[in-house]
Amino acid sequence: MWIHFNIQLISQNGYQVAVLPPDASQLQTTPSWKQNKSYRWTFEAKAEHSGDTIHTEAWGGRGYIDIPLTTDWKEYSASGTISSSYQTLYFWNSSTNGNIYLRNIKIYEA
Repeated sequence: MWIHFNIQLISQNGYQVAVLPPDASQLQTTPSWKQNKSYRWTFEAKAEHSGDTIHTEAWGGRGYIDIPLTTDWKEYSASGTISSSYQTLYFWNSSTNGNIYLRNIKIYEA
């Protein structure tokens, strides 16, 4: 289940798209992680302005990454090892210019 704070969800071309505003609002979920296992997550994203960045991590900085985006849909990925204390996966817009659009999030055990 995804939890979103100040994030609009829209339907677009058969996808549910999260619109992340430039105010660090978070989209998060607590998957059924296995402790001390490595995971990889993939997602498609685009920005209103080329070079704007999306931040994603498993809580506690595992897999922490800021990814510069283009204005076209593109698939990205990140990875991290999950501990018993940190179980939440986060996404947020780490830019201040415009919205970021996020869809098709998938999580894999590495």
